[in-house]
Amino acid sequence: MRAVSAVGTVCLLGWAPRVQRRERLSSSPCPQVLSVGAGPTILNHEGAPGIPILAVGRGDAMVEIGPFARGDSVRMKAIAPNAFGVWARFGIDRSLPRDRVEELYQREAQSYAERAESGDVSLAVLVAREGGEVVGYIVVGIEEGLSETFGFRWGRIISLAVDPPHQGRRIGPALVAAGMAWLRERECRHVEVWTDLNNIAAIRTYEGAGFRVVYSGVALSQFL
Repeated sequence: MRAVSAVGTVCLLGWAPRVQRRERLSSSPCPQVLSVGAGPTILNHEGAPGIPILAVGRGDAMVEIGPFARGDSVRMKAIAPNAFGVWARFGIDRSLPRDRVEELYQREAQSYAERAESGDVSLAVLVAREGGEVVGYIVVGIEEGLSETFGFRWGRIISLAVDPPHQGRRIGPALVAAGMAWLRERECRHVEVWTDLNNIAAIRTYEGAGFRVVYSGVALSQFL
């Protein structure tokens, strides 16, 4: 017997700096992000032009967001399965082996780290640290093919993860602000991000940064 199932729905959100009508499902944010909510503030990072440091919180609870450093992949690999295991595409498909799903997200995080370590200029990994420990990360990049096709710089938020014990502290919005600052520095005119339609927290985070839903779809699968 073949099992056919709809394992989840996906959602595409888009951002563009100059939009006349809301019907285009984008927004017109201010030219430079100065803060997110009442917490984070962007600071310049002298060692990495275009990559900001954000300070989130106060005192002992301070979280700093800055560039990826060698060795950060260890925590990224630990965070990814916990962050994506409930809401993400493979996490919600219970027909898949849990250990393989965990391994997939670990490999994905490792691949981002390896690209960052190799000096890939089309991609940036920014991490949130508390007390020196990585508690979240965002991966952003330039889509060269789409940029060439449409005639303007096209950016993408590739991955966003916050360790579950640290969620709810606006670390996600601060990471998005840092990623958008990196993309703005590279003159991106359009930015998109895919997320799962049932991940309301992620959608609200992106909408808070000026994104609007432009497309949604359903992922179906079957075992043969």
